Amino acid sequence: DPYVLGPYLAKEGAELRPHRQSDERAEELAALIHRRAGVVEDRKRLEQRMKGIDVSIRGITSALAKLIADIDRHMLRLIEQLGWGEDYRFCLSVPGIGPVTATCLLIAYNRSICANADQFIAFLGLDVRKRQSGRYVGQCKLSKLGDPELRRALFCATQAACCYPPFEQFRQAQLAKALAKTGAKVILARKLPRVA
Repeated sequence: DPYVLGPYLAKEGAELRPHRQSDERAEELAALIHRRAGVVEDRKRLEQRMKGIDVSIRGITSALAKLIADIDRHMLRLIEQLGWGEDYRFCLSVPGIGPVTATCLLIAYNRSICANADQFIAFLGLDVRKRQSGRYVGQCKLSKLGDPELRRALFCATQAACCYPPFEQFRQAQLAKALAKTGAKVILARKLPRVA
């Protein structure tokens, strides 16, 4: 409807950015991340179910480990084909960020068209929202609007990042503000993409 679009374009036209068609290889890379997560989860579930039973599952778990390694090699090839190799290595240089988290970040960086770091954090679903209505003021919670696998990878990366003294000091400063341990890790998970 031109009566709606005209004023909108007049007001917001300078802020609009053109749509970028995503590369099929980038979509395949995103699908591989989720499939890899599923295989890892299946392996973990199998190991937990068979714990304490006298049946050897070594053959199955080694086959799953080989499958995970094959997926990792294929993802690395796709990263190089897409021309993201230098960015991938830079992400790996950040303490706590490993190959899977670096790949997730690259996918998110190249999918988003964010103008600043705060918009990117919101794109990931790590922004805090407070529910309010009238006099009711609810708790602050993560919006969780982005890719859950990326949020999980970033949260797991905080474990390794805490071995790096500046990140551990940052986490301790958050704990000193009377935040819960999980809350402090989420704040650190929000910081990792800003650094990378």
